Amino acid sequence: MELRATQESDRTYLARLNFLTDTFGDEHGELSPDFADDFAFYVENWDPNQGGFIAWEELVPAGGVWLNWGTEDNHGFGFVEPAIPELAIAVEARYKGQGIATALIDAAISLAPHPACPRHLPSRPPR
Repeated sequence: MELRATQESDRTYLARLNFLTDTFGDEHGELSPDFADDFAFYVENWDPNQGGFIAWEELVPAGGVWLNWGTEDNHGFGFVEPAIPELAIAVEARYKGQGIATALIDAAISLAPHPACPRHLPSRPPR
Protein backbone atom coordinates (compact mmCIF):
# COMPACT_ATOMS: atom_id res chain seq x y z
CA MET A 1 0.00 0.00 0.00
CA GLU A 2 1.12 3.52 -0.80
CA LEU A 3 -0.16 6.71 0.79
CA ARG A 4 -0.23 9.83 -1.36
CA ALA A 5 -0.98 13.35 -0.17
CA THR A 6 -4.35 14.64 -1.35
CA GLN A 7 -4.57 17.15 -4.15
CA GLU A 8 -7.38 18.93 -5.97
CA SER A 9 -7.81 16.06 -8.44
CA ASP A 10 -8.81 13.81 -5.50
CA ARG A 11 -12.01 15.77 -4.76
CA THR A 12 -14.21 13.39 -6.78
CA TYR A 13 -12.82 10.40 -4.90
CA LEU A 14 -13.33 12.21 -1.59
CA ALA A 15 -16.96 12.67 -2.64
CA ARG A 16 -17.22 8.89 -2.98
CA LEU A 17 -15.59 8.36 0.40
CA ASN A 18 -17.94 10.92 1.93
CA PHE A 19 -20.85 8.91 0.51
CA LEU A 20 -19.43 5.76 2.11
CA THR A 21 -19.17 7.47 5.49
CA ASP A 22 -22.78 8.62 5.24
CA THR A 23 -24.11 5.15 4.39
CA PHE A 24 -21.69 3.33 6.72
CA GLY A 25 -20.18 1.62 3.69
CA ASP A 26 -23.49 0.34 2.32
CA GLU A 27 -23.36 0.98 -1.43
CA HIS A 28 -27.16 0.77 -1.57
CA GLY A 29 -27.86 2.54 1.71
CA GLU A 30 -30.13 5.52 2.12
CA LEU A 31 -28.51 8.91 2.44
CA SER A 32 -28.96 10.70 5.73
CA PRO A 33 -31.23 13.76 5.86
CA ASP A 34 -28.13 15.94 6.45
CA PHE A 35 -26.16 14.57 3.50
CA ALA A 36 -26.28 17.79 1.44
CA ASP A 37 -25.02 19.91 4.34
CA ASP A 38 -22.32 17.38 5.18
CA PHE A 39 -21.30 17.19 1.51
CA ALA A 40 -20.92 20.97 1.41
CA PHE A 41 -18.65 20.95 4.46
CA TYR A 42 -16.63 17.77 3.90
CA VAL A 43 -16.27 17.91 0.10
CA GLU A 44 -17.16 21.28 -1.43
CA ASN A 45 -15.47 23.40 1.28
CA TRP A 46 -12.43 21.12 1.51
CA ASP A 47 -9.14 22.61 0.39
CA PRO A 48 -6.20 20.36 -0.54
CA ASN A 49 -3.96 22.54 1.64
CA GLN A 50 -5.93 21.37 4.69
CA GLY A 51 -4.18 17.99 4.45
CA GLY A 52 -5.09 14.42 3.73
CA PHE A 53 -3.99 11.18 2.15
CA ILE A 54 -5.32 8.62 -0.31
CA ALA A 55 -4.30 4.98 0.20
CA TRP A 56 -3.50 3.11 -3.01
CA GLU A 57 -3.23 -0.63 -3.58
CA GLU A 58 -1.29 -0.72 -6.82
CA LEU A 59 -3.52 1.27 -9.25
CA VAL A 60 -6.67 1.18 -7.12
CA PRO A 61 -7.60 3.79 -4.49
CA ALA A 62 -8.39 1.92 -1.28
CA GLY A 63 -9.49 4.72 1.03
CA GLY A 64 -8.61 8.13 2.31
CA VAL A 65 -8.46 10.57 5.16
CA TRP A 66 -8.86 14.31 4.84
CA LEU A 67 -8.81 17.15 7.34
CA ASN A 68 -11.57 19.72 7.61
CA TRP A 69 -11.27 22.91 9.64
CA GLY A 70 -14.59 24.02 11.06
CA THR A 71 -15.83 27.12 12.82
CA GLU A 72 -18.45 27.60 15.51
CA ASP A 73 -20.97 28.36 12.74
CA ASN A 74 -19.82 25.97 10.00
CA HIS A 75 -18.65 22.52 10.99
CA GLY A 76 -19.28 18.85 10.58
CA PHE A 77 -20.18 16.00 12.89
CA GLY A 78 -16.89 15.73 14.80
CA PHE A 79 -16.34 19.40 15.62
CA VAL A 80 -14.41 20.10 18.82
CA GLU A 81 -13.08 23.64 18.33
CA PRO A 82 -11.76 25.72 15.41
CA ALA A 83 -8.12 24.91 16.21
CA ILE A 84 -8.68 21.14 15.93
CA PRO A 85 -9.48 19.70 12.49
CA GLU A 86 -12.07 17.02 11.95
CA LEU A 87 -10.81 13.87 10.30
CA ALA A 88 -13.00 12.36 7.63
CA ILE A 89 -11.98 8.79 6.82
CA ALA A 90 -13.29 5.86 4.81
CA VAL A 91 -11.87 2.63 3.43
CA GLU A 92 -13.33 0.68 0.53
CA ALA A 93 -15.03 -2.51 1.73
CA ARG A 94 -12.76 -4.78 -0.28
CA TYR A 95 -9.78 -3.52 1.75
CA LYS A 96 -11.23 -3.71 5.27
CA GLY A 97 -9.18 -5.49 7.90
CA GLN A 98 -5.86 -4.75 6.20
CA GLY A 99 -4.69 -1.91 8.44
CA ILE A 100 -5.42 0.81 5.90
CA ALA A 101 -7.51 2.93 8.28
CA THR A 102 -4.76 2.73 10.91
CA ALA A 103 -2.15 3.81 8.35
CA LEU A 104 -4.38 6.69 7.23
CA ILE A 105 -4.96 7.91 10.79
CA ASP A 106 -1.24 7.66 11.56
CA ALA A 107 -0.50 9.69 8.42
CA ALA A 108 -3.07 12.33 9.42
CA ILE A 109 -1.53 12.58 12.89
CA SER A 110 1.87 13.10 11.25
CA LEU A 111 0.52 16.41 9.91
CA ALA A 112 0.24 17.81 13.45
CA PRO A 113 3.56 19.69 13.46
CA HIS A 114 2.77 21.17 10.02
CA PRO A 115 2.50 25.00 10.03
CA ALA A 116 -1.07 24.73 8.69
CA CYS A 117 -2.04 22.97 11.91
CA PRO A 118 -2.14 25.65 14.65
CA ARG A 119 -2.31 23.05 17.41
CA HIS A 120 -1.30 19.45 17.61
CA LEU A 121 -3.88 16.88 16.61
CA PRO A 122 -4.99 14.76 19.53
CA SER A 123 -3.01 11.55 19.49
CA ARG A 124 -4.55 8.13 19.60
CA PRO A 125 -4.68 6.54 23.05
CA PRO A 126 -2.13 3.76 23.51
CA ARG A 127 -3.27 0.23 22.68
